[in-house]
Amino acid sequence: MKKNLKICLVASSGGHLEELKRLSNLCDYFDCFYMTEKTNNLKKDINYYFVSQINRKEFFFIFKFIILIIKSIFIFLKEKPDYVISTGALATYPICRIAKFFKKKVIYIQ
Repeated sequence: MKKNLKICLVASSGGHLEELKRLSNLCDYFDCFYMTEKTNNLKKDINYYFVSQINRKEFFFIFKFIILIIKSIFIFLKEKPDYVISTGALATYPICRIAKFFKKKVIYIQ
């Protein structure tokens, strides 16, 4: 039986996502969704939202970051998570700040 809490599990691809996937058993007890960069190693039965991978040293970084912020706002408003759990990297920053703005709990795992 799932409880009524909704959890956003957010990480960039690679090692950050692998670390976050260790919490996938939370999805057995709570309503969860992932937000990450596009990658091939994902389970099909879990709800994913994909964002673009960006690098601070790119020429168009600021434009891509603005798009990331806008997409994060839409995802947050659509899903309305109670908790955001993140293992970090740049792609996770906007959703964590948005969650804090709406006074939701943000759990960062280093």
